[in-house]
Amino acid sequence: CMQDRQDMREKIFEARQEFMTEQLQRALDNLIQIRGRIASRIEKATASGRTMTEATTLLAAADAKIAAAQTAIDAFASTTITLPPMMGTSTDMMGSTTPDLTKPRQIAGAAIMAIKDARKALGEVVQAIAHAMGFKFGQDRDHRSEEHTSELQSRFGISHAVFCLK
Repeated sequence: CMQDRQDMREKIFEARQEFMTEQLQRALDNLIQIRGRIASRIEKATASGRTMTEATTLLAAADAKIAAAQTAIDAFASTTITLPPMMGTSTDMMGSTTPDLTKPRQIAGAAIMAIKDARKALGEVVQAIAHAMGFKFGQDRDHRSEEHTSELQSRFGISHAVFCLK
């Protein structure tokens, strides 16, 4: 009976881990698609004679953060839990052993933060592109720059649900 409980807890952990990994990977895949659009925008602007040095430099930094996010997701996906021995020291009110989820939670938290960092880095690239194209930020921006910034922001949208997961 105790072994069945341990097996059930492991299966629950694995199912939750798989779901979280899929959500994290989906968020990163969205960022990678957005990165492709941003790179295309930089190429078009460069071809039309605009200086995109800052945006290109920031895109390289964003690429490093995307790679770090993928590494963090892979680390979380390969995380395993260790259950205490059947007659271990840690038991809940039902008498079943409880796994220590501290490490998996820390690794998941690191993956979430890595995705947020990549998202922020891509946002900085978008701002650099808008700046290089002459769009102003703040209260003095004109109607056209507001529309363009809104378009870029809508393309940059990502599901917030992943970041709410614990």
